[in-house]
Amino acid sequence: MNQKNQKHLVRNLLMAAAAVAALASCDFQNGLTSDIDIERTTLSDSVVLAPELGENSPICRAGIDLALPVAQAGSARAEAVEKINRQIASILAPGSESADPESIAKNYIDIQKEEFLGGVRNQFLDDLKYQDEDSVQDDTAKMAGKEFLQMRYGYDYQMKTEAYLGAGDSILCYCTALDQYTGGAHGMLTKTCYSFSLTTGDQIRLENLIGDGHDEEICNLLVQKLMKQVGAKNMQELHDMGYLDISEMFVSQNTLMEKDGILFHYDAYELAPYALGPIDLKVKYNELLDLVK
Repeated sequence: MNQKNQKHLVRNLLMAAAAVAALASCDFQNGLTSDIDIERTTLSDSVVLAPELGENSPICRAGIDLALPVAQAGSARAEAVEKINRQIASILAPGSESADPESIAKNYIDIQKEEFLGGVRNQFLDDLKYQDEDSVQDDTAKMAGKEFLQMRYGYDYQMKTEAYLGAGDSILCYCTALDQYTGGAHGMLTKTCYSFSLTTGDQIRLENLIGDGHDEEICNLLVQKLMKQVGAKNMQELHDMGYLDISEMFVSQNTLMEKDGILFHYDAYELAPYALGPIDLKVKYNELLDLVK
């Protein structure tokens, strides 16, 4: 699809979505069209980091809950869905040539296991050797240190994906949420958002929707949404709550073209401390029509 046609398609989608949203409140997380379903595949595995240590070896655990769109037989959108699934495969398991759900899940798990063994094993053994050779520590301290290392290197990668219809039932919203623990005080949840055209199979990014030079206008909208969402009357109250205290509002490229607006996603730490969690802000389509390319 050329750039001119893509812009025309996107503007039509936004206008249609704005009209639908004005008529009714949409439960955009539920239900798909008669020609597209969502199928799920789950897989998990674990790997012992240092088998020679027996039960004292850390264990890496990896799991995936994979959602993929499936076009019904005879659907005019089957080709687009296949193209979308190939892109999802490359996102979750780079280098994967198959859009088969079981292959994607297995390749994802294998990548996590290989990364764990290849990148962490030597570091763990070096730390373990230091504990054994530390002449300052008594046996109790050394044992405590080894137990800490076992926990420290007990990595855990859990991937969950979601797929649902977005704007005009012509967009597939897709999210990957990686909940991982790689040592430290707590784990980290990282969510990545994608919007795919069910007409062409292409990914639609925010830059495809909004013209240049509108960051300030969008940021103002996002700040207003955040203030309303958390009950702040002004910027000072927002800062007092911990939001935008050490960072400024920015236009996240992590977006979804949902039925009733564009969702801007921010992971923990991007707008506020970890304790306040991730933040989702939604701007209605009718608030953005003047900014569309």
